[in-house]
Amino acid sequence: MERKSPQFGARLLKAIRHNEKLAQEGYFRSGKRITEEDWYHDTIEGFGICFYETIPTEERDTGNLKSFPKDSPLYIIQSEIFLDNILRTLEKNERRTAVELGGQGILFQAFPKGFFERTAGVCLKDTRTEGERRGEENRGHYVIEDDIMDTVNPNLLEKIKQVLGTEKVDLVVCRMKGPLNYLDRHPAILDRLVRVWYELLPENGLMFAQFVYKRDSFEDERLIKLVQEWAKLVGAKYPEIRVTVGNVRLDNAAIRIHKKPGAPEKLPPATQLFGQKTLKLR
Repeated sequence: MERKSPQFGARLLKAIRHNEKLAQEGYFRSGKRITEEDWYHDTIEGFGICFYETIPTEERDTGNLKSFPKDSPLYIIQSEIFLDNILRTLEKNERRTAVELGGQGILFQAFPKGFFERTAGVCLKDTRTEGERRGEENRGHYVIEDDIMDTVNPNLLEKIKQVLGTEKVDLVVCRMKGPLNYLDRHPAILDRLVRVWYELLPENGLMFAQFVYKRDSFEDERLIKLVQEWAKLVGAKYPEIRVTVGNVRLDNAAIRIHKKPGAPEKLPPATQLFGQKTLKLR
């Protein structure tokens, strides 16, 4: 699909092209070339650390933590509460499916066998061996090679639906970590991606998405404030959509979206919520 400046604006078009180049070439840190796949192999504990604070306080069930030793590391406790929240929220959904965007879906190994009918990871490069590939596919897990930051890619959603055998996905998780610091996180790009991913969710579906990693810039602070305001506007207009922003006191920031029964099928553009024509981060 051709990308035209009148449609996207010069600043947005530049951001899109920057992200395309990053997907193709990677980035350099301390003289070393880093690619997305350097961040793939993370387990449920890392996701728990990132998303724990996005879970509403009243939904953080700690009853099962009594079995843990008192000196259990905090990240273990956070990951257990994160996992438990997903299990409890989705337990009534039938034929459940899940997808990790920006990773190979290793976190799904922590879920009880059979909880998800099928799972998938979407990333730039499938780094598994042929044996690993066959074994995981036998267990209903698949990896799709694609660029999740491509905002005009009409094929990715269809690939996900085809692989998972469904039109809706109960759990959508995106935790990119390091690459976030090099991507151009233009608000219009993030808004478009969140709306596309939200539309994938069925009623009672869950989404977790990280948007700041090791914040160290004024841009990060502006983005956090913008997302917090967006979350308030969504909640005020659509009470059936529960949006929580977490980890803003630490060096990461992420959101949790619960598409409750009665929630609209689609999210409106952020420009409509803010009542303005453009979203500016800088």
